Amino acid sequence: MPFTASHAAAVLPLARRGLPPSALVIGSMVPDLPYYLPTPTDGAATHSLAGVAGADLLYGLALFAVWHALLAPFALAIAPAALRDRLPLHDRHPRRDRHPFRDRHPRRDRHPFRDRRPRRDRLPRPAPRRTHPALRAARVAVALMLGAATHVVWDSFTHTGRWGPAHIPWLARTHAGLPGYRWAQYASGLLGAAAIAVWLVRWWRTTPPAAERRPAAGRPVTLASWTLIALATTAGAAAAALPALREPDPRGAAFLAVTRGGGAGLAAAVVCAALAPPITRRLNPRRAHEAPDEP
Repeated sequence: MPFTASHAAAVLPLARRGLPPSALVIGSMVPDLPYYLPTPTDGAATHSLAGVAGADLLYGLALFAVWHALLAPFALAIAPAALRDRLPLHDRHPRRDRHPFRDRHPRRDRHPFRDRRPRRDRLPRPAPRRTHPALRAARVAVALMLGAATHVVWDSFTHTGRWGPAHIPWLARTHAGLPGYRWAQYASGLLGAAAIAVWLVRWWRTTPPAAERRPAAGRPVTLASWTLIALATTAGAAAAALPALREPDPRGAAFLAVTRGGGAGLAAAVVCAALAPPITRRLNPRRAHEAPDEP
């Protein structure tokens, strides 16, 4: 299969359509969840059209909740300073615009240094409407299913036994020792990764750091978290891949190393995200609400 993260490239054009970007990205990768973590269903169920509105939606909702409740604030706190200062603060009430440097309407003022009129000279604006919780939940569900649908359609051309190889002769034939669908896997995975890399570079260049330093987890918690995640990823990859090394084809071992190692790293990140806040408060109680020293 293509590298799972490459599937996020399929939802990049949809990020400005009013749907939650995080839900789109999670949905675009959630069909591969059974390869990374033990789940009640297998990959065949999550890679079907029925699974888009079934298992994929359920798994996506769970991952969406874990991401926003634990992983997003934790990832922001342990990220390098240059990256952390470019990311928006994790706010449970984004409509209130608590951060003074956050721009909710970037299209109205694209230049970061453009002078603005004093607020007293502006015409009064009506209060923003509050989005009903049911509508927000519906948007999340639609974004998750839309992202999962792009994944299922993508893989239908890159896996044997799917629609593409059954209806497109080139995908079913062998070319230079590999079937066409396998070439489609490798090519689409590389193109997707390249598209994400270009998007990230463009975002980095067009997003200036915030003038105010963002809160960090502190050096001890940051180092301990990255160490635990790295050790868990390595241990999970080794435990899954070593038995498969006896097979004549090494691709099976590589697949298990990437998927099981990634699942172990994700589990370690969840544990660290749950333990980091109380440990940070205990280590530095006087500055619990301030920005600790940079890692």
